Amino acid sequence: MEDIATNNIKTIVATNSVFIDELKKTKSDSDGFTHDFKTGNHCELLNGSKVNAIAGSSRSARGRRSNVNVYDESGFISEETFTISEPYLAQDSTFKLGGNFDSAVNPVDIPNIRLYIGSASDTNSYFYRKYKEGTKQMLIGNNKYFVADITCEIPKAPTVNGHPVTPLLS
Repeated sequence: MEDIATNNIKTIVATNSVFIDELKKTKSDSDGFTHDFKTGNHCELLNGSKVNAIAGSSRSARGRRSNVNVYDESGFISEETFTISEPYLAQDSTFKLGGNFDSAVNPVDIPNIRLYIGSASDTNSYFYRKYKEGTKQMLIGNNKYFVADITCEIPKAPTVNGHPVTPLLS
């Protein structure tokens, strides 16, 4: 995400400063991204939203809260990491409390979401169990689940605005 915002990906030639312009900068020489081994990499947006990348041992990441958990390369993440981080989303995102709060005026928040992303892994992995359960839930019509199998054929024949373009993969 930082590389996209700071234009550090050579295959993305068009610049878009929307995200980086929305970052809260704590120092004049900062781009808004903070790198810290103990607390992890993070950034905060002007609207108060925060993005935290959990770094180091999963044990050091206990007791956090979030609205979106993204697990990239899920098949290679330890079950302990899932056990520690999935409860981050335990609190209902629509829960609000406080003086002068009017639920009829405030917009409803987006529901909490977990994204498990990754290529095929061992059928004994936690990721596979989530994949299997998510597929079952989607097939019975539970709209809180979505599973997509994207084969390598998709990125080999990309389109932009419906027109074929040269693929990144060969």
